[in-house]
Amino acid sequence: MFLGLVSIPLNTFLSFFLDQRFGLGPTGRGLTFALFFLCGMIALVVFAKRGERIFSKNPARILELGGLLFVGSVLAFCVAPLAPGMSFPLGILCVGFALELLLFPTLNIALLSVVQAQWRPHLAALVGIFEAVGGFLGALLLG
Repeated sequence: MFLGLVSIPLNTFLSFFLDQRFGLGPTGRGLTFALFFLCGMIALVVFAKRGERIFSKNPARILELGGLLFVGSVLAFCVAPLAPGMSFPLGILCVGFALELLLFPTLNIALLSVVQAQWRPHLAALVGIFEAVGGFLGALLLG
């Protein structure tokens, strides 16, 4: 739920930030968000095998990695608005989005690994519901 709670206000803030600081209109912001998520998808592809190896060796390590990814993404989102120019903040935001998107599989692996296989689809559905509720609460918090 926390990831959903954080992601809606973050994306709204970034949309306003890109408009106010760089003067990007709807098309520019849309392309910028597409770039952010492209970087996130590349990070997921690059990380997949490494994450599987880490989890296979020591499942507890995946939670440590999730914590580091969270801290890294928060730092990136905090530093980016302070950075000068346009390309440097956008690069930092790409890193922040990549780290944030890596949080989802690391936390889902940790959650689903402690449940019997027959209950994993139900737990995955509950995780989706709680992320959606978090997104709704994030929108209310922002409003």
